[in-house]
Amino acid sequence: MAAARHLELVVPGLLGPVTDTDAVARLGLELPALAWLLARADPGRTTVAQSLAPVFDAFGISGPDWPAAAPSRLGEADGDTVRLGERWWVRADPVHLRVDTTHARLFGAWSLDLQADESAALIERLNALYADDGLVFEAPAPDRWYIGCPRASDLRAVTPDRVAGRNVDAFMPEGSDARAWRAWLNEVQMLLHDAPVNTERERRGALPVNSVWLWGGGQCPAVSGGPEQVFADEPVAVGLARLAGVAAESVDAAPWTGQWPAGHALAVDARAVDPLVHGEIETWLECLAALERDRIEPVLRGLRQGQLDSVTIAPGDGRRLVATRRGLRRFWRRNRPWTDWLGTDT
Repeated sequence: MAAARHLELVVPGLLGPVTDTDAVARLGLELPALAWLLARADPGRTTVAQSLAPVFDAFGISGPDWPAAAPSRLGEADGDTVRLGERWWVRADPVHLRVDTTHARLFGAWSLDLQADESAALIERLNALYADDGLVFEAPAPDRWYIGCPRASDLRAVTPDRVAGRNVDAFMPEGSDARAWRAWLNEVQMLLHDAPVNTERERRGALPVNSVWLWGGGQCPAVSGGPEQVFADEPVAVGLARLAGVAAESVDAAPWTGQWPAGHALAVDARAVDPLVHGEIETWLECLAALERDRIEPVLRGLRQGQLDSVTIAPGDGRRLVATRRGLRRFWRRNRPWTDWLGTDT
């Protein structure tokens, strides 16, 4: 018997969470293929409500304190040339903290539109100051920064998409080394404040890079299994695939209009996360319309035509929704608007 063809489609942000689900419904975006699949899908095994949780689950790595930085660094465009060695890696993504009288709100790298030359200049400035401490700053992409540390640290922090637009006080790093890292962050903020790059950005009305957000610290996790095929551009997923010895192709290279490979395939499309968490609802809805066209409609067609046997939709909020070829015949399950499945941001 031929192996079943199962796709795990990780689309964080697809179903929110949003503060006002009724307001989203009133905007009138129709996603008929998504609504059809959701109406006929069954709930699968739940996971941690974090955007990257389904990716780590696919490779058998338990969390929620995942060591995301090391596999993420390995999954960058130059990752096949990187030697991670014995260093302890942490993501230190560039952010803007907007401070008012009572608290500071975080705006992630998506809000900064940081250019490669700006990022390189800031990284050079950081490396010049902290070289004697054994810290190595790298920016393989302008919006993704990394620190390679000479020793391990007890530091636990949430991903920046959980903090964007919020008061950072409730999300500050924890762990026995957190106090030292917070003092270090104060130094970094002063260093960035005086950077010529930020002076020029403020002159033209752009948000300055006035801090970094630390998360995902650790060394490369041991990966003993995982999907047979990986289609992703998100660096954590690509890095985990490389650790598992699986070739990772771009998510656009997946056989969306053809026959899917036998076994378990993982596809990750994270385009909806940033506009959602930054409150750009119109842009988020545009992303959902593109996901409907590029991912959901082809998956539904693949199930109907027998090119797929089953698909798990993982929207990164802890839910898993499993649709099968047989399940599509559930005519008694009436269609409902896709907004009925939106999660609420409380």
